[in-house]
Amino acid sequence: MSDGDGNPSKSVVGYRSPPVEHQFKKGRSGNPRGRPRKAKPPVKDLLWDYHIADLILLEAARPVQIRENDQIVELPMIQAILRSLSVAALKGDRRAQLAAASMVQTTQDKLLDARRTVYQAVKDYKDRYRKIFADYDARDEQRPETVPHPDEIVVDEDTLRIRYNGPASHDEKAEWDKLLQRRDAFKEELEELKAEVARSPEDAHVYEDDIKYVDYFVRLIDQTIPDEKTRREPGFDLRSWREQRRDPTLRRPTFGSRSGR
Repeated sequence: MSDGDGNPSKSVVGYRSPPVEHQFKKGRSGNPRGRPRKAKPPVKDLLWDYHIADLILLEAARPVQIRENDQIVELPMIQAILRSLSVAALKGDRRAQLAAASMVQTTQDKLLDARRTVYQAVKDYKDRYRKIFADYDARDEQRPETVPHPDEIVVDEDTLRIRYNGPASHDEKAEWDKLLQRRDAFKEELEELKAEVARSPEDAHVYEDDIKYVDYFVRLIDQTIPDEKTRREPGFDLRSWREQRRDPTLRRPTFGSRSGR
């Protein structure tokens, strides 16, 4: 539209023609404050993240009661959820079946990957020390004592499982060595006590408690900690060894005369 002289009408307001008072002024920015600054991302609080993780795990382990076979049983919450999912899958719920199958497959894959990683690391460890030992043997030098000792690590090639027949850390080895040393000291003491009884049978009752105490600890350590030569023999299995040597009749003496030892 135009006025009588053919000029655009200043009073017309519409598309692309805002009121004069709202039009941009020549030489002046339409946004004098400039572009707003981008908000900074919040600082990640690792302590808070760990706290949330702890809460999640605590909640997952929280005991809840469910009814099963007309009985009330108590389970960790996550186990109750898995039980409910399994029941729904067995009843034909297609989504529950897919979810359960996917969950099992994912768990198996993760466990297998983790097992493969440990398996390869242990294989490399044993191979490296096999070469080191061979080098020391060739120079007729004493082999270095490493922990865990490669001869005390058993690798199952079929299941990729790793079994330790000896201490897995220096701290654990120190404990094992200390127990074996105490066992040897107890054996010496036991022989001395028996010798005293043999020399003075009439005083046997004097040594009776001491003999029971010392004998108990000798037998306890003997059925728990194998010596280095035994646990490094080919085919040795610590669990089987302990099961075979376990004496179900072994009981700690109840007297209190040596309790502070």
